[in-house]
Amino acid sequence: MGDLNATLKLATVLYNGEYVATDKERALQLYEDAATKGSMAARYQLAIINRDGGKGIPRNPQRALALLKQNVLAGHGLSMLALADGHLNKRFGSLSDTTLGVITLRKAEELGVEGAAPALADAYMSGRGGLPKAPQMAIKLLTDAAEAGNRQAARALVTLYRNGRGEVVRKSPATAARLIDRYAAAYDPNSLMQEKVLIEAAAAADSKAFAAVSKRIWDAPAPLQLGMLNSLRWANENAFVYALQDKMKVAGLYKGPLNGLLTSSTIRALSTLCDQGPAGDRCRLGPLSNSAARVLAIQAQSLDM
Repeated sequence: MGDLNATLKLATVLYNGEYVATDKERALQLYEDAATKGSMAARYQLAIINRDGGKGIPRNPQRALALLKQNVLAGHGLSMLALADGHLNKRFGSLSDTTLGVITLRKAEELGVEGAAPALADAYMSGRGGLPKAPQMAIKLLTDAAEAGNRQAARALVTLYRNGRGEVVRKSPATAARLIDRYAAAYDPNSLMQEKVLIEAAAAADSKAFAAVSKRIWDAPAPLQLGMLNSLRWANENAFVYALQDKMKVAGLYKGPLNGLLTSSTIRALSTLCDQGPAGDRCRLGPLSNSAARVLAIQAQSLDM
């Protein structure tokens, strides 16, 4: 099992290309080998790759469905959620069935898959799969599940109020703070510390507050920093930019003021930081794009190494 887990980790590193140059052919072969040996995690990864495509790999909805269904029959909860998501968001193209997506989520919920309640709540939040757009129903679903001990529902509820959901659910760090106290048992100690920092970040509105958040992140144990930075971008974009400015200034990559703003000098420094790794091209879409933000977080953390 240890060798198989190591194989999966290597495949993921090679496929993502964030720490080393991308080698998708080698990554896919490693996933295929692990899947042949019965790894449900490998089948799941192959299913996601075939479902969504990318990195020059064409989408193959038929194979994605086959792999996910094989895993679902074996009781793999993540595959059940991915199957539902694929149908609800029409990731399987003409093979998608939004009604089946909702049915699959309800079945997953009955089977005790913790991620089913947050996924079903998300469907209500946006009105997918034939469900009405009903934010209050979504919040009630999350609250009921959290009160019943569903850790993922509790975390989703905290995140919902920490980040907000546009006009549908207003951002409320104060509500998130109250909820984190109520559902603290849903978090391990490191995750609880991280979430409290993110709630603090969500409420930050000036450079002094951004500086406090940045210090908390860079003072945290190294294994936690990447996750905190990735989530920080959603909690408060200005705090995310400030934390990067802070780290780059210490490293001599940035000479401008610490203000959390994407000024021209900040963008130039971020581009230089991004280009120091193997995935610099991902920053061309903008420093706050999904792929760029993760690459920047990785490169910023590596400045200490």
